[in-house]
Formats: sequence, C-alpha cells, structure tokens
Amino acid sequence: MKRCNYRFFMITLFLSASHSALNAQYYVRNKQNIGLAVGFSSSLTENQKNFSVGLSSQINRYMIPEINYRNSTNFDNRIAAELGSNLHFISPGLQFKKRIISTPGRKVRGICVKEFLELAITPEYHFLLNPNTANQNNRNAFALRGSLIIFRYKSGSSRGRKAWSYKMEGYYRQGFGSQTYIKKELGIQCRITRFKIQNFLN
Repeated sequence: MKRCNYRFFMITLFLSASHSALNAQYYVRNKQNIGLAVGFSSSLTENQKNFSVGLSSQINRYMIPEINYRNSTNFDNRIAAELGSNLHFISPGLQFKKRIISTPGRKVRGICVKEFLELAITPEYHFLLNPNTANQNNRNAFALRGSLIIFRYKSGSSRGRKAWSYKMEGYYRQGFGSQTYIKKELGIQCRITRFKIQNFLN
C-alpha cells in the first residue's frame, strides 16, 4: 500500500512539474524594434520655437538611426497665426550613445529598479521642404545634437517590461555653415520604443 502511494505521489509530482514547464513564460527581446520620438526646442539666438516628431530603430546599445519631421516658427519675423509660413524640415540622423552612470539597484515592491544616464551625440541633416525665393540658397542645414538621456530599468521577465522602453533626453543643438535656420538650441525629447519579444522557454 505504501509503495502504491509512493508511486502515485511521484506521478502527480511529475505531471505537476511538466504542466508548469509547459506554461512557463520568460520573455526576451530580439533585434526588431521601432521607436517614436516627440521633441520641443527653443533657439538661444532668436525667438524661434521648434516641434519635432520622428521614428527610430535601435541597431544595438550604441547606435540609433532616426528620421524626424521638424516644424520651426520664428515669432520675430511673422505672426504666430500664419501657420502656413512655418518652415518644415525632414531631418535624418544617427545617434551614437554611451552609458556613463547608473544608480545602485533597489527593491520596489519586490522588483529591482535602477536609473541609467547616457551621453549621446547625433549628427543631423535638415532638408527644408518649403523654400521660397528669399531662402533658395539657404535651405538645408547640418547640425550636431549633444544629449543627456535618462531612463529607468525594472527587473523581471514579463511581457510588458521587456516590450517597452521609455527615455527622456535633454539636448543642445549646434548648427553649422552659412544657413540661418538652425544655430544654437536647447530642447527636450521623449522616446518610446516598442521591442518585439519572444518566449525564451518555447
């Protein structure tokens, strides 16, 4: 009788472990991802405000190609209500970044939490989409964007924590050449990235 009970116990234990293994979920990121960035900047040399929105895809932890739409409004030279006279740009760029500082890990509701600070430099080229006769020879601009990026990491293997990344970026932009549209700017940008994930145990 004891031997029969022992066999029954072992079979039950095996079936329970098998069921847990089949239903286990451990999500990991793969290389496929897409990011959405929204930013705002202000010129340091004139009363110009700029709004940008763009897409990006992280290649690795050091490089992020991006392409942005930029809308610039110079309040010194026009009436704010004349939205049709804003300057519109398409701005491709390639961000190079390096993690420099991290806070000590701490437990929050059973989850390990850390903050990271990254330093980044982004060469950009701004193509003016609506040139007129007055700015025909002053239409495109090369610039460099230097950034400090902060984001929070939470441990765990759940789908939600692995799939999404949120980063805040404060930056200084310096324009070059004879163009007058982009000279010296301070700005802020929020980037949300959605990663494709897969169940590592399946």
